[in-house]
Amino acid sequence: MSFKFYKTAMSVLLISTITVTTTEAAIGQLTTVASVNVVSAQQLKNFSQVENIFNEYQYEMDGWDGSNVYTKKDADQRLTSNLNNVIASGISAEEIQAVMENRIINPAKKNEYRQVVESLKIQNASNEKIAKATISFMSDSS
Repeated sequence: MSFKFYKTAMSVLLISTITVTTTEAAIGQLTTVASVNVVSAQQLKNFSQVENIFNEYQYEMDGWDGSNVYTKKDADQRLTSNLNNVIASGISAEEIQAVMENRIINPAKKNEYRQVVESLKIQNASNEKIAKATISFMSDSS
C-alpha cells in the first residue's frame, strides 16, 4: 500500500468521523434545546393574574379572625368567581394548579394537594372539576 493511498484513506476516515461526531453533537444539542421549557409572555401574564387572585384571597383570610362565617364565605365566593373568570378568559386549569402548588410551603400539604390532583386525573376528571378541587383545597387550607 502506497503512502499516498494510506494518507487519502486516513483523510476520508477522519472527515467521516468528524462529520458523524458533529452530527451527533448537533442532535444532542437539539434534544437539549427541545427539552427546555420556554415561558411565553402570555404564560407569565397568566401566572401573575392567577397569583394575584390567590394573594387577594390570602390577604382576606389573614385578616379573618374566625368569628364571622360570612367573611370567609364571601372570600370563598370571590375566589371561585375570580378563578372561573380567568378560566373563561382562557387560562388553563393546569396553570392554576401550578400556581396553587407553588404557593403551598408545607411539604405535607403540597404532597396532599398533588395526591388530590393526581387522583382526579386518574379518574379522568374534567379540568373544571380539578379547578374546583383546587379552589376547595385553597379554601380548606386557610
